[in-house]
Amino acid sequence: MTLSSLQIAWWSIISLIGALQFYMLLSFGAQSMLLQRMPELERQKIVRSSAHAYDNFWVLMLLFHTLSCVLFPIFRVLSEAWLALDLVFLLPLFFVWLRKHLNDGAIKKCIDVVLTICGVLGPFLLGCFMSCYFFGNTFTVGDMTDIEGSFKWVDVTSPSIFGDWRVLTFGFMTLMQSRMQANIWFLRMINEPEIKTWNRKQLCVNGTLFFVFFVMAMYALLASEGYQVVSRNEFEVVANKYLYNYIDLPIALACILLGIIMTGVGMWLGLSPLFKHKAHGSERGALLHSFMGTILVVTSFFIVAGFNDTPFFPSSIDMNSSMTIYNCSASEETLRIATYVFITILVFVGGFITLTRWGVRKVK
Repeated sequence: MTLSSLQIAWWSIISLIGALQFYMLLSFGAQSMLLQRMPELERQKIVRSSAHAYDNFWVLMLLFHTLSCVLFPIFRVLSEAWLALDLVFLLPLFFVWLRKHLNDGAIKKCIDVVLTICGVLGPFLLGCFMSCYFFGNTFTVGDMTDIEGSFKWVDVTSPSIFGDWRVLTFGFMTLMQSRMQANIWFLRMINEPEIKTWNRKQLCVNGTLFFVFFVMAMYALLASEGYQVVSRNEFEVVANKYLYNYIDLPIALACILLGIIMTGVGMWLGLSPLFKHKAHGSERGALLHSFMGTILVVTSFFIVAGFNDTPFFPSSIDMNSSMTIYNCSASEETLRIATYVFITILVFVGGFITLTRWGVRKVK
């Protein structure tokens, strides 16, 4: 494989891992609802069920961050943002464990407040971070090895990213998405009729708000201008750049259209028993459709952010410092070695899973 082929292949892999990471934000969506009115027993079941998704989220986040920094070294310019995110993502790991081992009601209430704050801030900040793949931030990079600036959540010489309504829209969209997925997850994982009814009512609110913010985010994305690569480190401004990316990249267009349809179907399958006055419905179908829909939508965002001669992290103060998968990737040798290691791991993991399932069937 050529260097450009390796760069495209690894960005595709990172995109898929990033999409899985966004889906597993459902653990934080669950935490964000802990202070809502419910019995303590139901709250314990929600915390216990979301803890499994939280473990998967951390594995995916570490994998995404490691691959990004190793294969696209200039990604380290984002380190300041990740420090803030890592703190929000790490706190629940300790407090969920603490909640399991303490019986004092007042302490549990304080822990629930902390978990709720982290549950809101985690998805919101990650959504704001993702929006900067399109709308950029204030940094400059010299010869693509000497970082002269860094990613700043609050910059004293220019407006904060939180002053941009487009960034806030992505943040709220991600927050609502995590809450919606958490409701669908619990419909499948917790069989208590009272919790199912509560989750369906919450799903109706969270799902509606998600689609509202999704429409706003898509308008902001498709109407915004972007950068087009002229040469390795030279760019030009193009109006409606991401709209043209969706037109020029049929796979991205197919992903987002199919993804939003599947997400809507998943939401409807989760809600339908509420209108039919039934205790159970197609919870498995709702989970499957919402999972696939989220993966497809987020993957399409990564595709239009990095392909079609588009910088995946534009600079708002120095256009020529913008990062593309071509000017900030590791060497061809590093990418090739990483490919061999990745394929080897996939073969061993796939073989182990196959043998384990075969052994379980034999025992049964």
